[in-house]
Amino acid sequence: MELISSAYHPDAVEDHHGEVYSGDTIGETLARHVLEGMNRTLTNFTNFNIALDGDKAGCEAYYLGLHVLKKGGKRLMSAGRSLDRLERRDGVWRFAYRNIQPEMVRILEGDEITVAGIVYDRSPGDKSYEILRVGT
Repeated sequence: MELISSAYHPDAVEDHHGEVYSGDTIGETLARHVLEGMNRTLTNFTNFNIALDGDKAGCEAYYLGLHVLKKGGKRLMSAGRSLDRLERRDGVWRFAYRNIQPEMVRILEGDEITVAGIVYDRSPGDKSYEILRVGT
């Protein structure tokens, strides 16, 4: 939750396909949504289009997500766009506004996903905390 929150300015707003999160609760709310609803999740962002103007930037990116839901172990695939406004404040770039726009959500049929091992553990001991921590 702390790592997710560190990507947003304290007064940021995220419109996550109709659910609006703001301020310091963004990381907690997004993490709780993932942890409570999914056993596993993987989301890839691609095809970034960025417009930079001084200390502000606009970004459009496409995403593709694969998830294993806790309810029934069903697999879900999602795809859409992320429309973001980022700002550099005190030398640090973070999200000021994010709008997630799903274009497709589908329950997948067929075999269960095979997991090769634990890739990350979502805790402060995970290597991503060391690599992604900015401003500390």
